[in-house]
Amino acid sequence: MQQHPAIARWVHIGTMAAMAGVMERLIEIQTLGAEQKFRRLLARSPHVLQLIPHKYLASYLGIDPATFSKLLGGIRL
Repeated sequence: MQQHPAIARWVHIGTMAAMAGVMERLIEIQTLGAEQKFRRLLARSPHVLQLIPHKYLASYLGIDPATFSKLLGGIRL
């Protein structure tokens, strides 16, 4: 990377973007309630509801699968 500064810059930008995503995820986990986490997931990636089993999505959000099911039933898709 010392010989190619452009590559170093791209690595730096990529690392910064990845760390920003990790920090945002940690903040969501620690500060938001179940419904807020669910709504953010739907806003960010609504297609995952068809791709990933709901029990795994509930685990990803850190909420009970029954709560996830109730939230899913209460949201108009």
